[in-house]
Amino acid sequence: VLIEPIIPPPPFKRNDDEPMALAALKRTRRFPSRAAAAERLHGKGAFVDWDERAFVGYLDGGLRHDPDGDDDAVRLSCDPRDEAEFFQTLTEHRAWSHLGGIDPPVELIAGEESESHPPRRLGLLTSRMQLVTVTWVPRTNHFVPQQRPDVIAAAIAAAVSGEWAD
Repeated sequence: VLIEPIIPPPPFKRNDDEPMALAALKRTRRFPSRAAAAERLHGKGAFVDWDERAFVGYLDGGLRHDPDGDDDAVRLSCDPRDEAEFFQTLTEHRAWSHLGGIDPPVELIAGEESESHPPRRLGLLTSRMQLVTVTWVPRTNHFVPQQRPDVIAAAIAAAVSGEWAD
């Protein structure tokens, strides 16, 4: 099961000007408290339309105590510089070149309103795979796992049980 996979086509080179990397470097890293972080993030930006359980999970795993702040201070678990590095190097893995070698059937799930996986780009991606089924999830974007965890859980359960491959 691939969910909005980040597998870009060539060129395979580092891009220090990648817009997502530049946005990551501007990300607020520290908050005075978990409650302050929740208030600032909940229902805004990338967190719009998230299932409440997913948002709480993000807070639980995505924040940790900030030893440089007050007792209640928290910071992002993933340093924005590390996130930026991921985006700057995301084509260097050359996964695009190896898509045809994937042997097991692939269930690819994408948000119907995805900015990163519009139909044309997803078509190029899936045309390189041997056995692929695409499921578009209505009223979701790139954050489909956080918006519809029920759909993702059902797809994974079906894949593990072998139901969808029959």
